[in-house]
Amino acid sequence: MPVGANDGFLSLLKDTCTIQAKTVGVTDGLGQQVFAWTNETEDEPCRLEVTSDTEIINEQAVVVQGYNLMLQSGVTISEDHRVIISGLTYSVNAVRGADDADSAHHIEAVLDLIKG
Repeated sequence: MPVGANDGFLSLLKDTCTIQAKTVGVTDGLGQQVFAWTNETEDEPCRLEVTSDTEIINEQAVVVQGYNLMLQSGVTISEDHRVIISGLTYSVNAVRGADDADSAHHIEAVLDLIKG
């Protein structure tokens, strides 16, 4: 069991995800490096929460949707990764640890859905 993990928290992780890392691939015909994504972690227990907030844009109230991912402490994830959950791919915007008084409790990542 990862450091700081407990059965209560682990029971909240109802989803699974694949965490991918960007790797340098080949050079294309124009001399540009082509990047590829490789699976770094598969079937990682997680919980995806959809968030929403209201922002004022051009004097109009607009509902903005976001995504928060919770993972067990000790999982490797950063802004250089992307995450696949239920066939949808998300970019990682920020990562922060959620600590309690004794240890690292879990990790939270702020995600954006990659469209297209």
